[in-house]
Amino acid sequence: MLKLPIGIENYVNALKCYYIDKTLLIRDLVEYDLNATVLVTRPRRFGKSLALSMVETFFDMEKDSHPYFDGKRIAQEWDQYETYINSAPVIHLSMKGITAATIDDFYGQIALEISKLFIERYDLLSRSITPFEMENVEVLSKGAAPRSTLMNSLELLTAYMHKATGKKVVLLIDEYDTPIQSAFDNGYYKEAILFCKSFYTAALKGNDNLLLALVTGVIQIAKESLFSGLNNLRVYSVLENRLSSYFGFSGEEVQGLLDYYQLNVSLEKVASYYGGYRFGEERLFNPWSVLNFVDGAGKFRFYWKNTGSNSLVYTLAEGNERSVNELIMDTCNETPSPVTLDTSLSYSDLKSGKSSLASFLVGAGYLTVKEELDDGAYILTTPNIEVANIFKSEIANRYFNGDVSALPDALRTALSTANEAMVASIFEEYVLRCFSYFDFSDWKNYQILTLGIVAILFDKSIVKSEVNGKEGRCDISISPKNEGEMGIIIEIKHSLTVLSQARLKQRSAAALKQIKKQHYYDELKQRKAHPIILYGFAFDSSHIEVSSEIVPDETA
Repeated sequence: MLKLPIGIENYVNALKCYYIDKTLLIRDLVEYDLNATVLVTRPRRFGKSLALSMVETFFDMEKDSHPYFDGKRIAQEWDQYETYINSAPVIHLSMKGITAATIDDFYGQIALEISKLFIERYDLLSRSITPFEMENVEVLSKGAAPRSTLMNSLELLTAYMHKATGKKVVLLIDEYDTPIQSAFDNGYYKEAILFCKSFYTAALKGNDNLLLALVTGVIQIAKESLFSGLNNLRVYSVLENRLSSYFGFSGEEVQGLLDYYQLNVSLEKVASYYGGYRFGEERLFNPWSVLNFVDGAGKFRFYWKNTGSNSLVYTLAEGNERSVNELIMDTCNETPSPVTLDTSLSYSDLKSGKSSLASFLVGAGYLTVKEELDDGAYILTTPNIEVANIFKSEIANRYFNGDVSALPDALRTALSTANEAMVASIFEEYVLRCFSYFDFSDWKNYQILTLGIVAILFDKSIVKSEVNGKEGRCDISISPKNEGEMGIIIEIKHSLTVLSQARLKQRSAAALKQIKKQHYYDELKQRKAHPIILYGFAFDSSHIEVSSEIVPDETA
């Protein structure tokens, strides 16, 4: 049995393992993207680093790479592409380690990465460039260059390599946006953006020393003009068809893995946990999660959660709760609201509304496109069970502040047992107080708030809003995936003024009566849910009253 390439980002090492052939990426880059700057944006752990290592191995003129591509898909088209193998000097810069806490450390870490590149090529450059140019090489090799020289260091290295070899350079930059996210998290965002704009633009804009520049990241940071003036920039985001099949595993590739490692599990179930991503028109699986699932002998666990910080989701949710709740509501609604997406984003704009937040979450892999509408808007959904768990758990802290780790279970239990007093108490004490930002004159906000809560609590059920029934639409439905499991219907009323407890209780009772009169729970009966619990919620700005009823078992 071949080993699994878990965590292996070096192409040559990956070939010693079970390797899923993505070498036709090289064909497409040669065919369409030479003399251009290509930016590929994908979620973390979707094979970006391994892809860059493959491209480096193919082009690097200092290697004999034929043995590493013999028998691969690209080798079937050698008549067109063999002339490019080992044909260029390659510069490969990884930015994924630039996670500095301060701006000074940021500059220091970048200087260190650049010094490694110059030290590696010191002997070659020393034989080919002028003494004046060699002064730059010396200071950059020592990591002691002034900031103005550091800003131009990549452009200088491409020029010196071109001069030394007589061949244009392939420049590879991995996870270019990691330093910018770190700067955003640590409070020196503006300074980092100013540096990176000069650093990347100098290397990529109008640089005649380049045969190809291939850059990867999670999102396209363009509104700060990070790549301003690059008229040869080609961006392949998760919304584009080009290159879509090379990042992530197809269903056929996953089935091959299952068969090889003799795992008797349905592809459909694996897809429900780790698939569901839509890149362009391709439906793909998370490669990291699938490989770990196979390595774990088919245990369905949440493998992607611990591969990197999910703190940005929480940061973006903080102060932007309305947009988060609207997105949760859209993924739960039978008729979700369409949202426009912009693949070029500014971190500083991510809290400006649902569209910007949704665009980031789609690029980062927390949401994916379910349907593209004729007007260019999109219907979104969480791709799978694994991501739904991450997305919901990260923002759950916004509902349950402080040391209340048992509250989600307590509220789930209260709702599952028709404990009216406990449901009302938890909502009042730990939820309504946390959401003073809400405009409580709008009934829809109560629905969004309640839906967000139950979507987190009942993530193994089918949670929907605005569910069409025979005689109207119920506010929230929690329906089982399997017969004999619990179902819940919630109808919500609200008051613009503060009401007495008795009046509020009357309204919750009226909501409960509406559920029964309008037959909102008929679908749950058809799905053979058991038990079926009906809830009437009545809110004013600071209080809630709850009425409930368990539907009698007709088979008793």
